[in-house]
Amino acid sequence: MIEFSEKCDLEPACNKLSKLVFKDLIELDELQNMLDVSYAATGMPSGIIDAINGEVYAGAGWQRICVQFHRANPDSNLNCIASDTAIVSKIKDTPYCGYKCANGLWDVGVPIKCMGKHIATLFLGQFFYDEEIPDKDYFIKQAKRFGYDTEDYLSALDEVPRFKKSV
Repeated sequence: MIEFSEKCDLEPACNKLSKLVFKDLIELDELQNMLDVSYAATGMPSGIIDAINGEVYAGAGWQRICVQFHRANPDSNLNCIASDTAIVSKIKDTPYCGYKCANGLWDVGVPIKCMGKHIATLFLGQFFYDEEIPDKDYFIKQAKRFGYDTEDYLSALDEVPRFKKSV
């Protein structure tokens, strides 16, 4: 065990570290490479997003249904932001949170902490579970509601990966 004498004052260092954000602590190129390799090995889409300002630091395998439809449309993107925010608020006191977003897909959020402070979130998703049958009527209504090309939107829906649910 390391003990510090009373003369050793770590407070200035701790104050400086507490002001750092995630991107100050990592190499973004290496982070992107890590997610790319993980996606190639597992097929699981992922992203790392700042827990404070929502900045996307890296992402791999993001689904066409999200990139070209949900996140590209200002109205449906509000659902994305609300879902990301809900996950971030739920993982403050838990190791992870599985969440079906308002646009109908699953995401799992895992907090990334530094010195006990939640500074970023690892998002795994978007996906469906193997046993789940997507409600096509729900997605057809989404297409009409947000003005998507229904045929292209449903084609993107069919591309969403499926994973086995485990504990």
